[in-house]
Amino acid sequence: MAESGDTVNVELFDERSKGEFRRTLGFIGRSKSTVVGLALTGMFLFVAITAPWIAPYDPLEGDLRDRLAPPSVEHPLGNDATGRDLLSRIIYGARTSMWIGLTATGLAMLVGIILGVVSAFYGGMWDMTLMRLVDVLLTFPPLILAIALISVLGKGTNNLILAVSISMVPIFARLARGTVLAVKENDYVMAAQSVGASDWRIMTRHLLPNSWGPVIVQATLGIGMAVLAAASLSFLGLGVQPPDPEWGSMLSQAREYIRYAPHFIAFPGAVLALFVLGFNLMGDGLRDLLDPKLRRQV
Repeated sequence: MAESGDTVNVELFDERSKGEFRRTLGFIGRSKSTVVGLALTGMFLFVAITAPWIAPYDPLEGDLRDRLAPPSVEHPLGNDATGRDLLSRIIYGARTSMWIGLTATGLAMLVGIILGVVSAFYGGMWDMTLMRLVDVLLTFPPLILAIALISVLGKGTNNLILAVSISMVPIFARLARGTVLAVKENDYVMAAQSVGASDWRIMTRHLLPNSWGPVIVQATLGIGMAVLAAASLSFLGLGVQPPDPEWGSMLSQAREYIRYAPHFIAFPGAVLALFVLGFNLMGDGLRDLLDPKLRRQV
């Protein structure tokens, strides 16, 4: 009899899982913007992973005879100021931007969650001290803060990632704190405390799993923000340094030739806009997907 009951429970669980999966697909299918966001994000992820195999030329090698050449059969997006293939540099730039976006956002999310959860869980002096530190960071616009950090740390990709991640920490810290403050008053948290569960167990097993939704949505949006901030810093000469391919630095090099070779600035700018748009659309769709009120409408 016990085996029969276990079999029934497994079958019910499988049916619920399949039903939830179908509802999720139905919700995504009804949102055209979410589908577009997923398609763009998937495309850029594929390009970043397969860059060495799909790029037609070496992104660092050029021919001065093809300097600023317009789009052609051999070079579908034209060439840059030193004769390098623009398509290949944009493809490798996707790898650079994806790495910067994922790493900077991941670091910011990790530190922000730790600060927010500890602050909300312990309260008192912990809350006041940590949140005042976050408030100090919030007094600076993120881009200005990143510029200040790079001026201290120095130029380079690693310092760029660190500066962008630090500038994003306050967003995740505030979000995690607010979410945990709402969750920690639930009965299951009080029950865990009453049976003597450790603070670490309560935070990792009860608070964090029930606070992931808003944080994941912000992380998805944050990737686009991080890439845009990194491109802005590279445009100013403070981020990824030439000749490494990165969209912001490519735009910086192209501004001198905007009248003579508009393709040089148009294609990297359009790709950067599509990248940020894709992650923003996916983040909006994920936010709606995790909203119980909207899920019940499916």
